[in-house]
Amino acid sequence: VIPGKRGLWTDDLLEVYGRGIHACHELYFSGSAHMVEDILPLYCLQTATLAQQPSAIQKAAARQASKAQHLACELATDREDFGAAQQAGQRAFQYAQLAEDKNLQVAALIVLANLAFHRKLSRSALDAYQQAVSILDEGVTPLLQGRTYAGLAEVYAMRRDLQDSMRAMGKAYEHYPMKPENDPAYPYLRASRYSLYVFGDAQSRLFLEQPVEADKALIAMQSETNDPQIEPITKLDMLYYQAEVYIQQQELEASAVILVDAAL
Repeated sequence: VIPGKRGLWTDDLLEVYGRGIHACHELYFSGSAHMVEDILPLYCLQTATLAQQPSAIQKAAARQASKAQHLACELATDREDFGAAQQAGQRAFQYAQLAEDKNLQVAALIVLANLAFHRKLSRSALDAYQQAVSILDEGVTPLLQGRTYAGLAEVYAMRRDLQDSMRAMGKAYEHYPMKPENDPAYPYLRASRYSLYVFGDAQSRLFLEQPVEADKALIAMQSETNDPQIEPITKLDMLYYQAEVYIQQQELEASAVILVDAAL
């Protein structure tokens, strides 16, 4: 065996896996989740194998393993396979800890909080976001900080906690970058300012039964980003929130039109 050859081979392989996981994220957010489901388990398995073996690339492998498990959690959440989603999200956090990467730790806690939110487990979602807040520091990217506070505002509002929701929302606006796509976490978090206006503001306002303010947030979002035109998943979200605004304003016919558009 040529000295160092094995190390070079694993370095090259990990780079291939990294590109593949990045491509999976791109496919998922472009609405091609079905294309990801067959290949992602292989990336999860192979990166986990490298991450669990002490080596010079262990931390780098753990970072890729965390990103792969993060996406696996997203996919399982979409399928409402909540047990699998919980396991994947926890693994994403564990690998991020192994990598000693606070950015990936926060990202994993965000996806776990999102899972709990979808399951209407507001206490679990709040715990996950509060844990994320506890590890925020200057080394965590502005996008991850802003997205954490936006999600926290949403969960506080879900629990009808107006004061804490407004406080968290203020922090979300304070930290959220004007160009999230330039943030190092964007490729795997994919949270544009849409997430700030819709999750941190509009959704919170709807939980607090403030449809006029929610509508203002949606209008502001559309003036800043064209994500709903680029990403089908985002467009469906936006239509849902617009319909909810009309429902709370007792404009049921307008709401029905939007829901039909979403179904098509």
